[in-house]
This record gives sequence, structure tokens and C-alpha cells, in this order.
Amino acid sequence: MLFYLGGHNAEIQAQLLVAGATDQLLDLLTTPDDELQMWAVAALRPLLTGNAKATEKCLSNGGLFTLTTLLASPSADIQGHALAAIVTLISTC
Repeated sequence: MLFYLGGHNAEIQAQLLVAGATDQLLDLLTTPDDELQMWAVAALRPLLTGNAKATEKCLSNGGLFTLTTLLASPSADIQGHALAAIVTLISTC
């Protein structure tokens, strides 16, 4: 939840990126726990918004592939958050 709330504040966003939040969230996207996946993908999008470093890190670590696989999730919430994160990645590039 901290990732999600902090993602819109530039100072907190910078601290989360230094702490490795992008990598941790990418790891959580592959968990079998649907609720955890949903929160992880929801938290990733604000960190990516307008942030070239986070976008580069996400892309270089296979984040686009992982987000694309989430589009096949049985959860509509996960699908929606994954799509929003993909759109954010594309618009930040």
C-alpha cells in the first residue's frame, strides 16, 4: 500500500526507486496470490508515470512481458491495472 500511496509524490517516489521498489514490485507480479498481484501492479503504475529511470528498469527486467501475461489473468482488476501500467510504460518511453 505504501508503494501505491507514495507513487504520486516525487520525493517519496525517488526514495522508493532508490530502495529498489521497481524490482520488488516486478517480482510480486508473478506471485500466485491474486490480491498481491493486484496491489503490486496498481503500485507499479504511479512509479512509472513520467519516470524514465523506472521505465527503463522495468523494461530491461522483463516488466513489459510480465505485464502482458497479466492481461490473461482471470481477475478483471488485475487486467485493468496491467493495461494501465502498459499504457504508462508506452507513454513514458
